[in-house]
Amino acid sequence: MFIQSPMKTLTLCVTLSLLSGCFSEAAVKESELVMWEMQKQSTKRFLDAARALEGSVSELCEAPSEENLNQAQSRWIETMSAWQPFVGGNSGNEAAMSISWNIQFYPDKKNTTGRQLTQLLKTDAVPTAEELAQQSVAVQGLGAIEWLLFDSAEVESMDMRCPLTLSVVSRTVKSAEELDSAWQVNPWNDVTGKQLEAETLRGVTSQLDAISKTLSLPMGKPGFPKPYQAQAWRSGQSGAFLKAGLKSLQHRYKSTLQPMLVEKGHTELANRLDFHFESAVESVPESMSMAPLLADKPGYQSLMIVANNIDYLQTALSDEVGPTLGLVVGFNSTDGD
Repeated sequence: MFIQSPMKTLTLCVTLSLLSGCFSEAAVKESELVMWEMQKQSTKRFLDAARALEGSVSELCEAPSEENLNQAQSRWIETMSAWQPFVGGNSGNEAAMSISWNIQFYPDKKNTTGRQLTQLLKTDAVPTAEELAQQSVAVQGLGAIEWLLFDSAEVESMDMRCPLTLSVVSRTVKSAEELDSAWQVNPWNDVTGKQLEAETLRGVTSQLDAISKTLSLPMGKPGFPKPYQAQAWRSGQSGAFLKAGLKSLQHRYKSTLQPMLVEKGHTELANRLDFHFESAVESVPESMSMAPLLADKPGYQSLMIVANNIDYLQTALSDEVGPTLGLVVGFNSTDGD
């Protein structure tokens, strides 16, 4: 018998308590610069991947073939993998958070992307990338490209799909450029002391919360999974991206929050969290897709192990790290519906 622990949404507020000292001034500046540099490097990787995807789709449309279709699909997977650090990972940068919706519309509980793209394919005039920018976010990002390249996609169908696919990819590259530009400005430049500690913790908890949703939504309730709520289910990569997201979060923790805890003398807590981040990553099953795991009890139980590891991290961040830093982390339970 196994019990699903509720996934939790994490929010932070800084207390006025002076019970714990702030980061040293030098450590504050170093932490701020590490967070910013990490984001800038990630946006560059994502932008490079998006541009490579655009080139691959152009080749596919110029010379449709099974090989070129497979290549375009592989480029999409690489681009989506490069996007994982930003799944809940734009905390602190309002401009970047706004742009994120143009890049990934998730969750798509009512197949809005599929329905709207089907209608666009029936129109006489295919919208340009600029025109797509004025339409629903459901048709201008990675999810839309996935539908066009993976959902019943065959070489023969690309003649009809290519004009729209090119527009969507072009729009996605433009959004990637805007995201890269948004992170050229350091949002923490004027943040100091306790406020920076809160921002550092918020960066970890926000990403963890978003990752937990990519697992809790398709898991649904025991016996009633929702495989079509998984991130990237059409491409069969939901499991792979879950692991990629957790690895990205682990890197964020090691680069930002862990050094902060060690600096303040909480080495045992920092190392214990490090161990549990590693456990979470390692517990993700090898299956690229979640669908076969959701289909039977042993597979579901293997995902429950991941869910429990994530739940432990959420609880530790709230009940231990927050109080240790003199911060309050509030939980709002979500049921995954």
